[in-house]
Amino acid sequence: MSNLTPTPAGRALVSATMNRIRFLAVLLLCSGCSTIKGTKLWVPEWFDMEPVAARIFVDKEMPSAQRKRALDLLAESEQRLARYYGNVASTPKLLFCSTEACFRSFGGSTNRAKSFGDYASFFSPRGLSVPILSHERSHAELYSRAGGFLTMRRVPSWFDEGLAVAVSEEPTHAESVCEEARKDGLALPPLSELESNGQWVEAVRKYRNPELNPKNLAVVYATAGCEVRSWLRSVGAPGLQSLIEQVRTGAEFSVAYQSVQAAYRSTGMR
Repeated sequence: MSNLTPTPAGRALVSATMNRIRFLAVLLLCSGCSTIKGTKLWVPEWFDMEPVAARIFVDKEMPSAQRKRALDLLAESEQRLARYYGNVASTPKLLFCSTEACFRSFGGSTNRAKSFGDYASFFSPRGLSVPILSHERSHAELYSRAGGFLTMRRVPSWFDEGLAVAVSEEPTHAESVCEEARKDGLALPPLSELESNGQWVEAVRKYRNPELNPKNLAVVYATAGCEVRSWLRSVGAPGLQSLIEQVRTGAEFSVAYQSVQAAYRSTGMR
């Protein structure tokens, strides 16, 4: 009688196959949920993505010229990050879509890109630019350096987003937007309304109201950026790195934010 006991390689294949079946079953049951669609980032190779470098994926339809451009822009964005963080420590998966259909399949919508902590970010064709890459990479870098999910719950959204705005140099979030809004008599959101992620999302919705903001200025992002840029001008990259370390080791954000500004102003560091 033949030996029906599976080999270790056979057992591994069966286990991997079953895990894939379970994973696909969850996706099918929750296919309308953008968060669940985002779980496809765990195994992008299963969903028409292919690697072009370590932890960097593109959809299979992306032309070679666009693939090269994505890698070139990514290298430039990392130079921007290094100016603020000193170096780039985070290693998220990065997925680039050449079509909007691809972007929507991973949970995207009208946004240009989306990130999941320091695990992964994915980009629409509209997000293939140095500012948007730098913005999302800043989110991942801060998340990683600060210590992850629990620590980031203590960091206000206005700082996380404002820092990403400063690093990215995205023109639609520039300081000139704050100046234009003030000139037009458009009230800027107070930072107290931009603390939590829920407040941030609500403020973006509120301040996009065409009756309130007929020019559709990105005043929420610009407001956060104006605050953080002003702080960075006082403390520089060393102050930012000091703040992150203090928060990582348990300091309250508001206390660390103010103490770093006072310390670096008093020593004249920039």
